Amino acid sequence: MQTVTSQFIADCGSKIRKLYWGCLISFQKTFASGITFFTIGTSTIGGTDIIKGVGDVVQEWDKYNYTDYTNRVISFEYTREQDPYLGGGVLSMADVTLDNHDDWFTPNNPHSDIRSHILPWRPIRLYAGFRNEAVPVFVGLTEKMPSIDEKGKTVTFHCIDFMQKLFNYPLDESVIYQNQTTDYIIGQLLQLAGLGPTQYILDSGFNIVDFFYAKKGDKLGTYLRKLAQAELGRIYMDEYGIIRFVNRTNWTNNIASSWHFDKSNILDRRPSTEDNLINVVEVKADVREVLANQKFWELQTPIQVPANSSINIWADFSDPVTGVDDPVYITSATTSFYTTNKEKDGSGEAYSANISLSAISKFATSCKMTFANDNATTPIYITTLELFATPAKVTHQVYARYQDDDSVEDYHERPVVIENEFIPDESTGNSLATIVVTDNKDYNDYREIEVVGAPQLQIGDLVGVSDENQKDTYYITKIVGKMVDAKFTQVLTVVKKTINKYFRIGISTIGGSDQIAP
Repeated sequence: MQTVTSQFIADCGSKIRKLYWGCLISFQKTFASGITFFTIGTSTIGGTDIIKGVGDVVQEWDKYNYTDYTNRVISFEYTREQDPYLGGGVLSMADVTLDNHDDWFTPNNPHSDIRSHILPWRPIRLYAGFRNEAVPVFVGLTEKMPSIDEKGKTVTFHCIDFMQKLFNYPLDESVIYQNQTTDYIIGQLLQLAGLGPTQYILDSGFNIVDFFYAKKGDKLGTYLRKLAQAELGRIYMDEYGIIRFVNRTNWTNNIASSWHFDKSNILDRRPSTEDNLINVVEVKADVREVLANQKFWELQTPIQVPANSSINIWADFSDPVTGVDDPVYITSATTSFYTTNKEKDGSGEAYSANISLSAISKFATSCKMTFANDNATTPIYITTLELFATPAKVTHQVYARYQDDDSVEDYHERPVVIENEFIPDESTGNSLATIVVTDNKDYNDYREIEVVGAPQLQIGDLVGVSDENQKDTYYITKIVGKMVDAKFTQVLTVVKKTINKYFRIGISTIGGSDQIAP
């Protein structure tokens, strides 16, 4: 639950509530005075481009000049829900409808000062609360051009949180990391996407990834999700715009009910179609390891270098490499080399003094070599070219399977397959399979409750639910909040389940109730 004042809590639970909400949009996307973005390649980590406010980190969304459009709000609705991926995150979206009686939000309206700025990807923030106090419920971007209702004189913006945009960010370079923890790699990837270290908070990762490789052009979300999944963690953006990675011992820490719902504040209730029962898990991983320097590539056919000219030779590798030896003119069994000859079949003179490697560019899965021939009249063949490198090859395959026989007998097999190359070994695979089955082998009571809204609630909060049939606690897995007609309501998807508390170094007590993780 978000931190709020005692007065906020009292107002939230009052029978008569004076609602307070906010809608801030930066159509021009201008920056507040004195604030600049962190830029990879030009900014310095810890330098002046990382702005830290008093008590709170300043996020990307704090850096813009916003215009307050609260008095234009007709309605807004936002959704926050758990990513369906095992060990994924929390995704958020929103729809905001504003009064457009004067066509202020109509693109190219000559009477609107923002007419040329009504474009996709405009930063937006939504708040909800009581009296003059509100908490953030959404921070993100308008996704598309607005939907204009000419007859009703309204405009509607569909918005997504920044995490969804970040997940779709294509890497502009290949990256390799060796023997690094999950949180380190996540932090490096976020910085490659242009974020500074003060814009995210990362738990320590449990896994050490022997070899991480991401190809140029791959989407960032693929790797962020897999890294989190490999240790059953979560990566998401919270309501304040802070990106968080929480490991598997963090996101189950709620032990006390955040809020209580009963007949006084439940508007409707119904069973949910949600079902996360899992009683069989298979874990598979092709694990790469960086091997010793070895012969890794060779030229298949002699290539001619014309007189007084140069050529480029590309070597494409079947596996990524962490290093390549520069080829030299020498026959060697331990390093890259090349041989030359006047004749293609190697039967003539070597002319070794005339051929040189003039340039070399090394990439994760290829190498570009430029060979120059300074002989004014004689073309020369490169007859042999071998490259020695340190390749990262799949050295072993992880396979683990765990099932709960009692659950399978009751519900038949409800399998899940986890395929993730960042699961380092079979021991980790067995632990993940056992934890997932142990936490999900029994049928869990899911339900949807429409309630008088409590905007401070967050995904993962524990809430009390009472009716004439039962009184119990549930975990929130999805929140749909709606502000319309001066009413604030929420539809909560909640689940009643046993959350196993696993032992945490520095937090759990030896001899206490926390379980030792499998």
